[in-house]
Amino acid sequence: MSSNLLRLVALALCVLPLGGCDMGFQKMEAGEYGVVFVQLPRWLGGGVRNAVVEPGEMEFILPWQRMYRVDTTYQLISWGSGRTAAEQAIDDSVETRTIDGNEVGLAITVQYHVDPTKVRHVVQKVGTEPERIKQLVAAVARADIRTHMNTLATRDFFSQDKRQNAVEQVRRAMQARLEPEGIIVDSVIYKDHRFERYQGPGQEPDRSYQEQIDRTQAVNQETLQEEKRRAAIVQAKGKEQEEIQGQVNRLVESAKGVRRQSKNRGDSYRVRKENEAAQVVTAGMNEVEGMRKRIEALSGPGGEALLRLEIANSLTESKPRFVLINSAAGGNGGIGISKIDQNELIRQSGIFAATYEGLKDEKAKPESAPVPPSSKPQ
Repeated sequence: MSSNLLRLVALALCVLPLGGCDMGFQKMEAGEYGVVFVQLPRWLGGGVRNAVVEPGEMEFILPWQRMYRVDTTYQLISWGSGRTAAEQAIDDSVETRTIDGNEVGLAITVQYHVDPTKVRHVVQKVGTEPERIKQLVAAVARADIRTHMNTLATRDFFSQDKRQNAVEQVRRAMQARLEPEGIIVDSVIYKDHRFERYQGPGQEPDRSYQEQIDRTQAVNQETLQEEKRRAAIVQAKGKEQEEIQGQVNRLVESAKGVRRQSKNRGDSYRVRKENEAAQVVTAGMNEVEGMRKRIEALSGPGGEALLRLEIANSLTESKPRFVLINSAAGGNGGIGISKIDQNELIRQSGIFAATYEGLKDEKAKPESAPVPPSSKPQ
């Protein structure tokens, strides 16, 4: 047994120059995982090696070994319109049907990546080339897109919520089938749809239904734009009305303010005049009462002496040189004018004053002062 092993090793060393193309150190790039395959019989340790070479590591490859590189970065597969240079287009679109029978072509992008923890399984069960992985993802995607998108009716394709729910069902179905194979489906992105009937190889598809939909959408878009324009005009006019109404409200409030001020001034003037009138009435009543008392005093026994006293006081204040004295000496009732000494007039005024005080005391005994009438205006 050992001799056979030595012969095989010697044979391998002999073919070393022939298989040295992959021999030497190999370094893994970012996102790359390596799986080493030993090209020897299984009883000599051949097969896929358990250890996986991670990104950035270097591995020395012998002539009877081969390195399989697996890219675990994000990959894209796209169908239909909207493809970019970085996306891999498998076909023009995914053809399916709506539940009510209309044929529809879908523009969809699938994003996926290989699970780094299952790189060895991918190499053994799926394929050693990136193209094999893409073919598997594309086949599963086409099947699940047709399965779950044809549950929508024609009108449902214009509802974002219903359409997105169907797309999410596609992603979950793909994930359930590809995750055990070491492939993670990150997202399924809906881009567009076209209602077209396939006519056969080399023939243009029938786009009449889609053209009718396009015309309807154009009319709807114009209607929407017109509604927006109308709403903008209504909003502008509403704002203008609010500004005018604000001006009217300010004028009304200003007029109310002027009215309140005028009313306050009028009320103040009325109250002031009522107070003045009450004061005039009170003063008049007091004056009347004073005149009444004077009349009563002059009508009494000492009235003539009191009158003479007032005359004398008035003459004293005016300092006259002559006084008029009523004289009945001639018997004819005439008035004579005579000049008297001021000292004599002062003396007589003192006599008259004493006489008046006596009369006043005597007059005040039998009666009390009358109560003046109310000064409140009627």
